Amino acid sequence: MSAVLIWLILAPIVLALIAALIDKTVFRWALAGAGSLGYAVLVSMTVWYVWGQGPVHATIGGWSVPWGIGLRVDELSALFYLLLGLGLAGAMLFIGSTRGFNRGESPLLFLLAGAGAGILAAADLFNLFVFVELAAVCTAALIALKGAGPEGRRDSGAAGFLYLVLASASGMILLVSIMLIYAATGQLNMDEIAGRIHAMAPLPYAAAAAGVVAAFGVKIGLVPLHFWQARAYAAAGSAQAAFLSGVAMKLYLYAMLRILGHPLAVAQQAPALLSALLVIGAVNVLLGHIMALAQRDLRRLLAFSSVAHLGYILMGFGAGTRLGLVAAILHVVNHVMMKTALFWSGHVLCRQTRSADWRRFRGCAEAQPLIFAAFIVASLAIVGVPLTGGFASKWLVSVAAFEQFGLWPVLVVAMGTIISAVYYARIIRMCLGRHSTQDQERSRATATVTAPRFVVAARVPPTLAAVACLAVGMGIRWVLPWVERAAGALH
Repeated sequence: MSAVLIWLILAPIVLALIAALIDKTVFRWALAGAGSLGYAVLVSMTVWYVWGQGPVHATIGGWSVPWGIGLRVDELSALFYLLLGLGLAGAMLFIGSTRGFNRGESPLLFLLAGAGAGILAAADLFNLFVFVELAAVCTAALIALKGAGPEGRRDSGAAGFLYLVLASASGMILLVSIMLIYAATGQLNMDEIAGRIHAMAPLPYAAAAAGVVAAFGVKIGLVPLHFWQARAYAAAGSAQAAFLSGVAMKLYLYAMLRILGHPLAVAQQAPALLSALLVIGAVNVLLGHIMALAQRDLRRLLAFSSVAHLGYILMGFGAGTRLGLVAAILHVVNHVMMKTALFWSGHVLCRQTRSADWRRFRGCAEAQPLIFAAFIVASLAIVGVPLTGGFASKWLVSVAAFEQFGLWPVLVVAMGTIISAVYYARIIRMCLGRHSTQDQERSRATATVTAPRFVVAARVPPTLAAVACLAVGMGIRWVLPWVERAAGALH
């Protein structure tokens, strides 16, 4: 299994190199599909082993920890590996079946997956920093990809460059924070640091922890560092934004939680930091939902919704208890499925109407009934309707925050739920509307242009993601023990 840990990182990087050398579309699609499915199988086998036998360790180059490079996969990173493997396979299948791959798209997705695998397996802060920077470069390239060529979108290049500048500043802050931790503990290995962090003085610890939150706050959309996100997701397109928002953002969130450690340990060293995270999370919830309410572009709406749902995750972590951590991780899992299903189904609706403006979605329920059903289920889940996964995680976040801070966090969650219900209900109502005569003529004239090339394959990923939203909610009594085990691995 030690060799498997290395191939979890190398396999997508090798696939990226091969994909970059392929010119023919058919071969590119075949490699993307077969490679991503094979990687999902490799990840699933690793997760099965870790959950059954315990954490797996590996050292590179024959140098033992703390001097050598260490890799480690435990129950928490295994859970995120599962999200990464399944998310990559779904993204490759969906993009290939709806519009095909642009030159450079599949190599960048594979390379981003390899960087994400390195983030999840890194056992020391230096290699974690290297893989975080590699992931940031791949993310910037994916955002700017549609700006390439003479007919490219001008906004895509600008959005990608903006993200690259912010990611560079984020990397500098993260590097300074790692230097503070190293100066105080003399170690870069995270297990060694965990054994010495209690001796770190409160002020350097608070400075390092605040720097980590600020550095990753840029990448995950923490208010007020979120201003790039809506523009970037709109420029990247909904198919790519599904992977960036649903999967890539969770890798940065994992890195932040891994460095900060268990919230009980943070509460002992810097209790004010947890309170600040909960307050910032509440601001994210309200501001994200209010901004989403004002959007007409579906991709921007979903981007601001991601800002809001990051707030729910931070509120769970900021509660500072084991229940709050379980709630935060459960909402991460749910958000991957909910937001991915919304972006994928929304992409098909946008292609059906040749517009990202949801006010033009009239008649989509009739034209794309299965996709519309997936959009409804994902909308109900992300709003938090009972029997869905979103309801379970929001409920646990509310309970954990109420136990520590009283009623006001519960009111924030309730207000966010009501606002999100309003804007998703407006979209669903518009899709249920009937076409006007002019709309029907335009729809018939562009039907051959907007229809996906592989209709059946294009409907599979959104449908499966929507079904997963229901499965987690109705099977929460079986899902929750696995999430609790993952939370127990964070130290």
